[in-house]
Amino acid sequence: MEKKRLVTKWNNQKGITGADVVLAVLIILTTVSVIAMVYVNLITSSSEAKRKTGATKIATNIIENMSQIYYGEMEETLSQNAQQENQTYTVSTNKIFNTKIPKGYQVKITLENDNTLKLVTKAIVMVTYTVDGREKHVDLTKVFEKEVIREVNSPNFSSAYLNQFNAEKAILYSDYLRGATVESSSGSSADSDSKIICPIRYNKQTKNYEIMSDTESLWYSYRNKEWARVVLLAPSEIGQPITDIQLKGDNSYLWIPKFQVSNGGNLFGDTYFIYKATDFAIQSGPSNSLRSDITWSNNRGIYFGEQVGKWCQYSDLSNASSVAYLLNQSQYGPMREY
Repeated sequence: MEKKRLVTKWNNQKGITGADVVLAVLIILTTVSVIAMVYVNLITSSSEAKRKTGATKIATNIIENMSQIYYGEMEETLSQNAQQENQTYTVSTNKIFNTKIPKGYQVKITLENDNTLKLVTKAIVMVTYTVDGREKHVDLTKVFEKEVIREVNSPNFSSAYLNQFNAEKAILYSDYLRGATVESSSGSSADSDSKIICPIRYNKQTKNYEIMSDTESLWYSYRNKEWARVVLLAPSEIGQPITDIQLKGDNSYLWIPKFQVSNGGNLFGDTYFIYKATDFAIQSGPSNSLRSDITWSNNRGIYFGEQVGKWCQYSDLSNASSVAYLLNQSQYGPMREY
């Protein structure tokens, strides 16, 4: 009955007109367009959120990993993996500070230093990405303080300094304990000629020199004339008492931190340790500080170049042209031996 009424009504209205069809089509098209726009916006928003999350993760990881290393290592890593323009480094590799940079992201790191000493540095990590043809970026900032100023530049065991040891194959004792393999520059495996670089310190209770596994702790004191020393031992010698022959032989080395004598001053009394590769003197005290008001004598035969120190053989203490001999004649010598 209801169906008959509808048919009668349509007949009375002379059927569906062309205007009705056009209106219906317009409504359908409008609805479809709105749904499509909403869908595209949802997809774009989802993509942007995903990309932003990825950029934030990259920046966060970089900041966290930068916090785990010394400031000097930051600059060195950036110089090797990025293009520098003023204070900004554009990363040119797909990995920086142990953080992978996926395709589609670009990383720029800016280091803003407080002054020439660079004791405080603000790092700005900017990760750029593109969404729907528009460039977006995430910025994270953190202020880094340089490591505590010690009385001298810490003994350096990096590859740039290991070649100062008279050994083709050598490895630091702490790495040896962790199971690292001793290899030469040619990549061959360890053999009887391999040497373990063993930092040593005298134990007044046992009255013996003992190997230090933790080189981050202070195992030396130059103001007390206790210099940083290492001996190179064969794997078979590890665990045996260190002999006097080993302490004074060709495999015994001393760390000579970078130092200089003030202009017009005496070797004994006017010798200062120098901070890193700068010209600033380390002023010893309860809290070590830096001095930039001292000029240096250039005719003492003291030369370190860009190095923060040198490894010298024990025999260099009697070599008048060696920095080890000169430091031993200063107020920081003679080196204390037991």
